[in-house]
Amino acid sequence: MLGLIHSLLAITVREDQSQSSRTYVLEKAASQREDAGEEYQNGIYISCWSEVTSMITLPSLQTLNNVGAALTMKRLWEVAMSTGKYDLARSNCHHVAQAVYNACVPDSHAQLQVLEIPNARWVRVAAIVKPLNYLGLNLLNSHALGSQSCTSQSQGSQSTLVSECTGSSLQHFPLHTVGEAGHMNPGHLKAACLAKWIYSPKREELTGLGGLLNINLHVLRQMGDENPTPVQWAVLEDEDAFYVTFKGTDNFVDVVIDFDLTLTDFCDMRVHNGISGGLQHKPPDGKSVLDELEECLGSVSVQNAKEVILCGHSLGGGYAILAALFLLYRGFHVTQVVTFGAPQVLVPDMDNPGCRWLDEITTLYVNAWDPVPRLPACLEWLELLARIGVSLAGFIHVRPTFLQDTIDRFKRFRHGYGLVGRLAFVAWHSSFIRCGLCSGEVEWLLCSPPPQEHATCARRLCEFHLMDEYLKILKAAAES
Repeated sequence: MLGLIHSLLAITVREDQSQSSRTYVLEKAASQREDAGEEYQNGIYISCWSEVTSMITLPSLQTLNNVGAALTMKRLWEVAMSTGKYDLARSNCHHVAQAVYNACVPDSHAQLQVLEIPNARWVRVAAIVKPLNYLGLNLLNSHALGSQSCTSQSQGSQSTLVSECTGSSLQHFPLHTVGEAGHMNPGHLKAACLAKWIYSPKREELTGLGGLLNINLHVLRQMGDENPTPVQWAVLEDEDAFYVTFKGTDNFVDVVIDFDLTLTDFCDMRVHNGISGGLQHKPPDGKSVLDELEECLGSVSVQNAKEVILCGHSLGGGYAILAALFLLYRGFHVTQVVTFGAPQVLVPDMDNPGCRWLDEITTLYVNAWDPVPRLPACLEWLELLARIGVSLAGFIHVRPTFLQDTIDRFKRFRHGYGLVGRLAFVAWHSSFIRCGLCSGEVEWLLCSPPPQEHATCARRLCEFHLMDEYLKILKAAAES
């Protein structure tokens, strides 16, 4: 379901020259049997092939025949045990499969050894975002197919949402009840275009994008083998400003970061641990996002006095807010922060100079009943999402019972979270924008639950959060 696979070894053994044989399965998993004895230490499981064959749907990745009589199951078990206790980043199911398989390869055929493990890209970032076991969210850990503790099986089919819309998906959002009418800032449309572009960045698509002219791409960091961090971002320059844009949630690592709601100290404030951790992580022999961003802006800002605008959608908006807080803390002149459907990522503290300045320059766009800007502080929205089982980020389905258990834990961390900046509500049926400070009636509308036709419509609530929707609305507002 998440695009990942679990590795195991099917090992066929024969006694002496006998034609009879048995096939065993050797694997490693994070789950541990309650009655685990020595044979299950370090998460190593040995079971019969017949127990797991019905759960295997993919062909074998590697096959090795006639490895010789010197190897025994006991010897292979010892190799597996030597990999140590289960560790997602250093000793998971793929690592043990690689070690045992390579131990079976004769020295004379060293070229047959496996050098790269499956899911290598995700394993490299595992050290950045630890599994949230204390929240009961084992999103990254594997489970042994042969373990008696495994009570369910992942399916390869795509998930479906719990409910469908029964009314009009264009039900009007009561824009007229809040704030004051506003006008589209031209720089905000450019920010929206870049917040969409960074999900799948292509240099050739930049020219003319949302009015961006003479664009210069200074930095582009895409999540991949050469960039083992969870943050995808870019620094761009046009005739008017420097733009720093961050990608939002679109893979399981992003979901883990989203879920790490514990508060941590950052720039003399209390902020979202997962998001600040992603920005501060330093890969081996590399720089953190914040270090590289500071270096890049420091080298270009001395040459001109252009605006510096940070932007992003969803999780990317959270990155933009905390990155701006860091730059302000370091003495940079950030002129605007523009987010689209961003979650709440800090505890407002107006005694903090950086927080006060951030409050002055930040605009938080909210598309009608988009659930993400309401989280994690709005209790009614947490309970609503638990009831209807919304698919987080539109790509990973969470069973309602699981989500309810998760949200019960989230309630412990929601206290203190809030917003800084100016809320800008938008809706598809309207050509204008309603703006207001994050207080009073504007904040009340943010925390109010949606009408019944949307409260039972998981699909439509997800659609409110799509960056495509934000961009379509802002383009229409700019043309009106």
